[in-house]
Amino acid sequence: AYCKSDSRIIQFTRLSFFNALANNIDILTKVFEGFANELRFYDNLVLEYSPNNIIADLDQSLFNLGTYFMENNEFSSALYVFYRYYKLYPKGKNIEKTNRNIELLKKQKNIILQKPKIESSFEYYDDKRIIFCEHEPGNKLYIIKEGRIQIIKIVNNKKILLAVLKENDIFGELALISDKPRNATAISYKNTKLLVIDNKTFFTILKDSNELLFRIFISISKRIWFTINRIKLNFYYNPLTKIYTFLSNKMDEKEISHKSTKPCLFNFGLN
Repeated sequence: AYCKSDSRIIQFTRLSFFNALANNIDILTKVFEGFANELRFYDNLVLEYSPNNIIADLDQSLFNLGTYFMENNEFSSALYVFYRYYKLYPKGKNIEKTNRNIELLKKQKNIILQKPKIESSFEYYDDKRIIFCEHEPGNKLYIIKEGRIQIIKIVNNKKILLAVLKENDIFGELALISDKPRNATAISYKNTKLLVIDNKTFFTILKDSNELLFRIFISISKRIWFTINRIKLNFYYNPLTKIYTFLSNKMDEKEISHKSTKPCLFNFGLN
């Protein structure tokens, strides 16, 4: 970073930075929006580098997502998405197809729109249930207390597993912070217990919890770093180079020294 003109700069230590943010909601909001916009920018770059990708409007994108799940026999997920379409776009261009698909799915055995069990600030989900889907509005963030969460994205009619989140991980913060639609789908893996924080209490809690503020910053920063590395992989043509770079990134993610001579074991799936 360098100055292009005479400038006055305020320098913060990590502790003083988070204290300042917690005491000034306007600055906190701007910083969060900056992070959120940067991450969305890089997410869009990933899509641009995906061959044959066509970016549709939210109405069509949500319908396409439901169609993907339906065509791949993920009927519970399809039913969730089509119900969200029905609620969000009652006069949408795909409403008639959506209604027909809902009726077809309701005739499938054991396929119901299952809502989470709610106790106080916690929500409980069974296995393979959508917490939220890409393209729908979001006004909650979640902290995993038990279980795991898959974060997926559908690109070129293919499912991409972006992350597998575990206990104490945070997700769903971007849509809450930026007031923009969800940019990925979250699905439970096994039985899952989530602590839910809505937009009404979000900033109030942050005032009293520097720890939560710090964790959200770390969560967004890691996602930006991960997305940038995914973009870099698109510029490598040699498969061995791609594999080497991917494993190198995993070492950085786990804070393992590249000089280490000990074997490393990485978990790339849900187990």
